[in-house]
Amino acid sequence: MTVRLLIAALLLLTPASRAEEASSQEYKKVLAHELSGPSEAWPGRQFVQADKQGRVFVLRDTLDLYQISPVGRLILKGRFTDDHTSKDRPPITAAAMSLTGSVWVLFSFPNHLDIFRGEKRTEHLEAPWMVSAVSAGQGEPIIAVMPAEMGTAAPTSLRLDSPPLLQEWDGKQWNNLAEGQFAGRRPDGVTRPEHLRGNSDVLLAPTPERHLWMVDEHAYRLRHFSPSGMLKDELTVGGGQVTWKERTPEEWAKAESTAKRAGIAFSRSSLSAVHALTVIRAMAIGRDGAIYLIVEAEKGLALDRFDPGLLTLDRVILAGLDPGSGRLTMAAGRQGLYISGGSHLWQIDSDALEKVEWRPIQDAMLNGQQLVPEVK
Repeated sequence: MTVRLLIAALLLLTPASRAEEASSQEYKKVLAHELSGPSEAWPGRQFVQADKQGRVFVLRDTLDLYQISPVGRLILKGRFTDDHTSKDRPPITAAAMSLTGSVWVLFSFPNHLDIFRGEKRTEHLEAPWMVSAVSAGQGEPIIAVMPAEMGTAAPTSLRLDSPPLLQEWDGKQWNNLAEGQFAGRRPDGVTRPEHLRGNSDVLLAPTPERHLWMVDEHAYRLRHFSPSGMLKDELTVGGGQVTWKERTPEEWAKAESTAKRAGIAFSRSSLSAVHALTVIRAMAIGRDGAIYLIVEAEKGLALDRFDPGLLTLDRVILAGLDPGSGRLTMAAGRQGLYISGGSHLWQIDSDALEKVEWRPIQDAMLNGQQLVPEVK
């Protein structure tokens, strides 16, 4: 009997197992502290990324690039240049940096990608499908695809059994890495765009070994792909399904308020009355090889850690972070995890991550099998 099978057997037979103890106790807390300085006054979007050496960079939507120093200060490193003015350049939805730090890929919804090598834009691409997320691990963009074709009078989707899920740019054309699925039946009250978004919004994180991790934003489903696009592992919690919820009066009021602040005319018909709940807010691959996730938990934000080597999924409560409802980005540097949300930047120190007591998540499944918490 292997060690892992022995552990599983002991957990099943022991009434007062560590797993049962952990489920009846509160998760411990880890503190994220806000970085001081220029980040506090920044009104626009900014994206945090790290290279394979653990250096952490922040790109603002003005295309100014900063490096975060070991003491948490922003150091201006340069500014990207392109042929767009700030007025005619579409808003940046997401940004990904190569693991060498020399290439950035900027994504603007629904399918626009700009590649910067050094400080100059070298390519502008339009993906053939709507884009959900972008990665630039090895320098060329890999995109996660929504099953909706763009700008074609003769859509190939009508002849496909399955749409692409991941596509890679080889410098000349887009090549399929992995296949996805067309959206199924829409629940009552869910608009087509919301159904597409709820089932297709994902986050991507590359590894130096050219593997790729993908996590759904509206379901607890983490997938691991090989360099050739083969699905290696799938981790789920709570069934890994999307939860749909009718908007409350408070949510409608918040949506209207947000639109007014942005100077956008608001109409309830522009939003789906039933929407997909957000589960995962950010993902990063730690320097220890673990996958870190910021999760919307029952009592606020949590930080989850999946260790692919030990096959453990653990959690702590994330304190000190109040990012609002917008998208977050997270990166793993030498001094810990760095998180960007709106105008704010936070850091979770490496020492805090090592010293906090991580506790296992109970209802996790890996490749269809119960993920048994490790006995320590």
